[in-house]
Amino acid sequence: MAKAESEESAIRTCFKNYQAAIAKKDGNAAAALISKASLKYFGSILNLALNADESKLRQQGFYRKTMALLVRHEAPDIYQQLGGNTNASRFFALVVSNGWGGEIGSPTLELGKIRKEVDIIASAPAVLNGQETPARFVFELERDGWKFSLLDVIIRVDQLTKEKQKSSSVSEDDAIIQTLEKRSGRTVSKDIWKPLKRT
Repeated sequence: MAKAESEESAIRTCFKNYQAAIAKKDGNAAAALISKASLKYFGSILNLALNADESKLRQQGFYRKTMALLVRHEAPDIYQQLGGNTNASRFFALVVSNGWGGEIGSPTLELGKIRKEVDIIASAPAVLNGQETPARFVFELERDGWKFSLLDVIIRVDQLTKEKQKSSSVSEDDAIIQTLEKRSGRTVSKDIWKPLKRT
């Protein structure tokens, strides 16, 4: 019982610390709190931004495509910003410090009842303003403690976007470009679908 309580406490602390890191745009702190699989996923987004041709990029899911295009639009010098280092953790830290990490830092968002799926995986419903939502947050136990998995959050974003897109007259790719322009106040270059040059 004591072990279960200490694990639950560790999971809740991990989530609160992650929220605080996102709210403060503390990229290094946030990167230390997410699972290795989540970091690997963001490493693949950086790889797409740097190297994917138009055909490959257009085939990606909504979130991966949006993030890769956002990097190309907002930070065409991303390779320089990373000091020539394509380390996934460093890239994720940059994503957070630039405010591209989403709104999970909302103070009214919290975890519901935590349930262990297997020894190294636990999940809890997202509770917003005191109301349980259909969204679930997943945590993985790694060598240095419980880590927050962003993969389930991303899958849900992709599913919700796909549903919304069904009733839209604008294509997914056009919708992403419009969002980037609205967010930045700048026109998106026609070269955005081309790989970034590593200068």
